[in-house]
Amino acid sequence: MKSMPFLRGATRGGSCLALLGTALIAPNAVAEGDNWVELSAGGYAVGGNDAAQSRRNGNNGDFFGGVQSFHFEQLGDKGMFEADGHLLFGLEDYEVDLKYTRDDIGFVRAGFKQFRTWYDGSGGYIPGRTGGAGWFDPISPYDDQLELDRGSIWFEAGLRVPDIPELTFGWEHDWRDGSKDSTMWQRANDAVPNNAYPGLYRIDEVRDTFRLDVNHTIGNTDLGGGLRYVTVRNDDTRYTRYGSKGGAKLTQQDINEYDLWSGYLYSTSRFKDDEVMLSIGYNLTTLNSDIGGYRTVNHTYNNLLGGGQSISSVLNASLWWNPIEDLVIVPSFRYEWWEQEMWGGHLSGADQIIDHSNYDSNEATAECEIRYSGVDSALFYARAMYSARTGDMSQMTLENSVLDGTRYTDADTDIQKYVIGANWYPVSGVSVASQAYYRVYDQDFDNAVTGSYDALLSGHKTETMDANLRVTWRCLPCLTFVSRYDYQQIEYENSAWVNPIPVQSGKVTKNILTESVSWTPIDRLYMTLGVHWISSETDTPADVALPGVVGDWDNDYWSASFSGGYAISEDTQLSFSYYYYQADNYDWAAMPYGFIGDEHALTIGVDHRLNENMVLNLRYGYLTGDDAAAGGFNDYDAHVVSTGFRMNF
Repeated sequence: MKSMPFLRGATRGGSCLALLGTALIAPNAVAEGDNWVELSAGGYAVGGNDAAQSRRNGNNGDFFGGVQSFHFEQLGDKGMFEADGHLLFGLEDYEVDLKYTRDDIGFVRAGFKQFRTWYDGSGGYIPGRTGGAGWFDPISPYDDQLELDRGSIWFEAGLRVPDIPELTFGWEHDWRDGSKDSTMWQRANDAVPNNAYPGLYRIDEVRDTFRLDVNHTIGNTDLGGGLRYVTVRNDDTRYTRYGSKGGAKLTQQDINEYDLWSGYLYSTSRFKDDEVMLSIGYNLTTLNSDIGGYRTVNHTYNNLLGGGQSISSVLNASLWWNPIEDLVIVPSFRYEWWEQEMWGGHLSGADQIIDHSNYDSNEATAECEIRYSGVDSALFYARAMYSARTGDMSQMTLENSVLDGTRYTDADTDIQKYVIGANWYPVSGVSVASQAYYRVYDQDFDNAVTGSYDALLSGHKTETMDANLRVTWRCLPCLTFVSRYDYQQIEYENSAWVNPIPVQSGKVTKNILTESVSWTPIDRLYMTLGVHWISSETDTPADVALPGVVGDWDNDYWSASFSGGYAISEDTQLSFSYYYYQADNYDWAAMPYGFIGDEHALTIGVDHRLNENMVLNLRYGYLTGDDAAAGGFNDYDAHVVSTGFRMNF
């Protein structure tokens, strides 16, 4: 019996797309023909909290179905038409991509895409409080499941006639529309003692992008340039809810409109039989913005408005040099100049406040990378980068046309990063990859402040050290191990304007271990096992200065996944997967941090080939989540069943 090819690539347990019924049998082993259509349908039965299940697993918790994927191509005498996409109702996931290519003339492409993301608006749970009504989902008395749709429509046309410049024009319209939860929470009163009431974002955002690109080759030089125009309107409103009926305590509307123009030029030249390559590029960007909205909390501000303008120029150059056979040297340089002016305020009512600020900066960055492959079965590389930035900012506040305060800040920033690494193949079936880097981000501020401005930082420094090692060992033709270890340490140091002595404000230490095993004991069977463990600790002196308010954090968690497939016969195959996630790092101080709980996801599927062109499949999944950080009120379990049919033609 011939071996059965499988599509490997199990997705995260609980992902709805992992359950819809993608044919396990590889398309080129299933049927003749380059075109296909795959239909699917299914449904969820959810127990517990619907919103928590939808947010974590990315589905509507109800029925779904439609065209999971399709591909159609038609080759003509002088061109080809192609169509791809999927249409999944219930999951609200749609995409259509159409393209026509004409030989020696060019192409036209158009498409549409929209997908939905689910959020849980239940807010936070305060442990250890007694009395009152207990837990309550405060976004709405009926449902805390929030939805946000993201989408785009695009059109693109390209001219590809030999010996004349290539032209490409494109337009894209993007949007976000819906609601999502916010991390701005309001602590409830004793009537509902265990709630931290959440914030709700109502999002309405649109963006249009127009672009024109020109590319041409003259001799040994590639030349190009282009223009971009982007216009954006964001109208977002944030609410903080409280009370048993979800009454509004705070409302803030943020309207942001801006127009962006950008143009670029580049050239890439090759010399000495491609031993030397020089690239130069330049970009100029201008931005004009207007802001508006209102805010209601204690005082009402009905006429918040402002705006700003900015302009930036970026020049970069890089040299690719291959002086000897096994050595490559790539030095590069980048210079950026940026200037910005902004104002904003509240111009209605008795108190009129206006803030005005100017900012300009210059940044120069030099980098060099070296790669050497002169040692058998090994590649060594190193990279060094240094960046220096200077910036000046001035800011003043007017209250009822009277100067209320000024701020002048000179900022100097130095950034250094050094990387070394190697890839090594010591023996057949074994590969080793290792890398280490060190990065320093160091800022100094010189402040002159008068009036109502608060104390500021005089310095900020971040040091990052990272090392990782990856080993792949194919010890047997049917057995492969992949092991990876990462270590990272980040230290934060700050100094205040009133006290310039540096103080370590935080230290983050991470250890990450990943192990993967792939085993194919017989042609009919394959199995993969993956384990991922991360230890992340944050140490801050604030736990001593502010006991009970800010504490150290442990962000440890681990996950495991197991998947495989078995060919029952030439026409019938079984697939299975299991996913587990567990964390125990919940901490409550002034507000909750971390997570305590676990998740399980089990899926089983059967694929049966009806004939050379048709495959039928059936899937079952069980998903469960235990969220102890929410007092158990966000726990869920879900059963999902789906079926699919694929036809090649």
